[in-house]
Amino acid sequence: MTIASVAFTPQASLQTDYVNPAPPPATNWAADLVKQNRSDFAILPSLLQLAVWIKKGDQFPVCAREWVQVLDPAEDYDLTAVGCTGWVLQPELAGTDVPFNHPFRSDWECMVALDPEFTGLLARGNVIPDGKDGLMAMTDANRLGIPVPPGGLLAVEQDQNCVPSAFKDPVSGAVQVGDRIAVFGRWIVDAGHSVTDPTGAEDSYRAEVHPPLLMAIGGDRLDAAGNQLTRIAVTSRPYLSKQVFTTDKDSIYDDSGSVDGTMLEHLNNEVDKLTSGIFIPDSTTLEAHPKIAAKPFSGSHFYRLIVRPPDSTGGGGIGGHGGISGIGLGDAEAEQVEVSFQFTCRTGIGVEVIPQTDHVELLISLNSVPYTAPPLPPRQTEVWDKDRLNDESAGAGDVITLEQLSSLLTLNPLKVTTAELALAHGIETDRYEVPDVDVFNRSQAVPFTAVDQLPGGTAGIITDDGQPYPVTGFLEIRRRRPDQNLGVGDVAGSESGGPIRKGPTQKGAMPS
Repeated sequence: MTIASVAFTPQASLQTDYVNPAPPPATNWAADLVKQNRSDFAILPSLLQLAVWIKKGDQFPVCAREWVQVLDPAEDYDLTAVGCTGWVLQPELAGTDVPFNHPFRSDWECMVALDPEFTGLLARGNVIPDGKDGLMAMTDANRLGIPVPPGGLLAVEQDQNCVPSAFKDPVSGAVQVGDRIAVFGRWIVDAGHSVTDPTGAEDSYRAEVHPPLLMAIGGDRLDAAGNQLTRIAVTSRPYLSKQVFTTDKDSIYDDSGSVDGTMLEHLNNEVDKLTSGIFIPDSTTLEAHPKIAAKPFSGSHFYRLIVRPPDSTGGGGIGGHGGISGIGLGDAEAEQVEVSFQFTCRTGIGVEVIPQTDHVELLISLNSVPYTAPPLPPRQTEVWDKDRLNDESAGAGDVITLEQLSSLLTLNPLKVTTAELALAHGIETDRYEVPDVDVFNRSQAVPFTAVDQLPGGTAGIITDDGQPYPVTGFLEIRRRRPDQNLGVGDVAGSESGGPIRKGPTQKGAMPS
């Protein structure tokens, strides 16, 4: 499902001054990370492991994790997150993903044309457009005049049940092609599929932010009266699925609970149980229960976003905001910048809106020590049998199939029936449904107020441990001339959400 609305939002609308660590020094560091993080085969691989290795090479699941962190390959928590801003391209719901490590369903994803200062996040494989979606993203970028770095596009992916519906619903207008995006989170190499180097050199892999810890998306919109404003919607990661599995269902949501290895290791153990024991097997089913991190993040994280209103001077230039024609400079100097916002957060999350002369800064801090994690939604069992895996040939079936499991079992004749029943039943895994939230809830919003008159304290900031997300909300910012009757008491959320349809303008500079 592609979100079809297309508009161009200037670079200055949403920016960050976040500084990222340097990428590894090797030319093809993404491929090196995949090779160096193979599953634990002990001394000799099992028949199952060997067959998958022959089929997949170094790719996942031979590479132990599908998403290998660039900065900490054997870890699932993003202790050192990265950040970036750019333009949104090709937002959609993924058709298929490996179900055993997607307990919150297949991904919501988009591609990002990064601002120049963040292109160090791109791996060698990002140069190649990612299939048809990548080509469509490049087409949209060319049509809108969005600059795509020579290193290609960066993917941003998050389990769709961990994304509020407003971001996934094309009717809501929260996300549009050509919007600005700021994203912070886990910098990974996607080991699920290699990218063929057109020069004939060694294959590589793509880098992504997967999953984001914090994400803000938005841009130029029109209110109900046709006035311009900048609107951004903010969301965060409610749960973090680990890439290790457990046989103890009671400790799924417990970091100190038992772990049975990464996917290939765990499935190999599950196969062994079907044929173990003298007369009675240790297990009669194949199960894959991914661990869920006890908290969606670890450590202390601080992010600063710079949000600007549309420019009403009529000036062009790549960073201007496109103007309202016929307005002179003197009128523009008399304008007031007004902002409206509401954010809802859990305990341990800090949000502050800092007024500046012609923009605002949005500061968000996340600290895992005081953070209270939400309860895990009820665990639902899903079974992936042979037919269902075949239907998902681009997802789970392309990684490991029940046919592979069946053909590679060295069965004791006394246990043939048990093994065949287990294989016919399929692989049991988990599914969780996350309660939705209203990102544009304005029940306690700060109404449009001049930035030099914003109330202090916690106005517009609600602490609610009943919502599963660390922080969600919106911010809208606009300019108002003295002769405009926009209503200083209006609250955000009444706008139509329609995009400003105009040609690209000039990039603006980051504030000092």
